[in-house]
Amino acid sequence: MKHYRLFLLLIGLLVLAFLADIAIGSVSLSIRDVWNTFIGSNDNLIYREIILNHRLPKALTAILAGASLSVAGVLMQTLFHNPLAGPDVLGVTSGASLGVALLTLGTSSLPLWLITGWGQVTAAIIGAIGVLLLVIIVSIKIPQTISLLIIGMMFGNFAGAIVSILQSMSNPDT
Repeated sequence: MKHYRLFLLLIGLLVLAFLADIAIGSVSLSIRDVWNTFIGSNDNLIYREIILNHRLPKALTAILAGASLSVAGVLMQTLFHNPLAGPDVLGVTSGASLGVALLTLGTSSLPLWLITGWGQVTAAIIGAIGVLLLVIIVSIKIPQTISLLIIGMMFGNFAGAIVSILQSMSNPDT
């Protein structure tokens, strides 16, 4: 019964945070305006545009990303039997940093729109997947969990070292 109450409390806090995320912004909206827009009784087209086309997708994305990160964390902790395991254990975060660093520092001739925004996101995804694929390939040959942990940290530290070298060699004026 105690866990049930805690679960209900957390769901209530999630709903309040969700509504606050939608209501708070450069244009202040009341919770009533948000609710009326959700149920379709708000005739203000500007509020509808702000809520339904801008703030609602961002709030839903935040909830989905948070839920996905928590599930991924539980999976990592279960795999490694370690409550401190995270994406940096396999070198994924360092691979993402390396992808962005290579894009930013290695492609000064590309247009600015490609280097910022979605270009950086794409480079981070490619870098993270690249390091993860290397770890998977090596882990096929060495199936022990502790070896996978060490290999992942090795690739992560190597990618981090490359990022540090790229930063030290970069020109701050360009």
